[in-house]
Amino acid sequence: MFCPNCGSQINENAEFCPNCATTTGNGALANTSPAGTGRVGYSTVINTPEFLTYAKKHHKQSRTVAIVFSILLPLIGALGGAMISEGSALGIIIGAILGFIGIAVIWSGEANKNKRQGQAEIIDGTITNIRYFNDNASGPGDGGASNEDDVRLKITLIDSAGREHSAEFSCDKKVYNYYKVGEVVRHHRQVDYLEKYDKTHDSYAICALCKTKTEIDAVRCSKCNAPMLK
Repeated sequence: MFCPNCGSQINENAEFCPNCATTTGNGALANTSPAGTGRVGYSTVINTPEFLTYAKKHHKQSRTVAIVFSILLPLIGALGGAMISEGSALGIIIGAILGFIGIAVIWSGEANKNKRQGQAEIIDGTITNIRYFNDNASGPGDGGASNEDDVRLKITLIDSAGREHSAEFSCDKKVYNYYKVGEVVRHHRQVDYLEKYDKTHDSYAICALCKTKTEIDAVRCSKCNAPMLK
């Protein structure tokens, strides 16, 4: 079977062409795409109904987690304070307060996500700086990533008009050095994902939604099954 738009050979059951993301009309999406195809330029997959459905699902899951933690954090804090202070009322109060502070941090992040819904959906630019957060986290020049499972990245980029923008998100420590200073990227603000313009030298890909490391030729994320931007 061949793509009706670009002529690439694709799986007979593919819903989208892995090279140009054109809809084929089939009901299933192929699992892999030919190596080296579609790795220069920005993907149009993010605008497909299927990806948007996965993005909404991912956002709902994020809000559900935020709600659950909002309920549990004060209780956990109060319990922890009671254990540390051996039942002291002051310890319980302090623990509960710390829990409420944690809630404020969580919902501040959710508020920022909602704020981005009214801003420009994409920003194209060049990476000028990469910072790494979390306890014991370090950048490539510091000898490796954190010993924790996740690290938090804050990436600064400059657009063609010389304006500075930033993107901040968490990812598995295995993919902490996926981005390099000087690379041209597109910031998909609604899902907080930086898509590289040139992916030809990459040995793996990162899911735009759950930021999981996935095989470079995979069309779907190995964790959340969302379509990959490629």
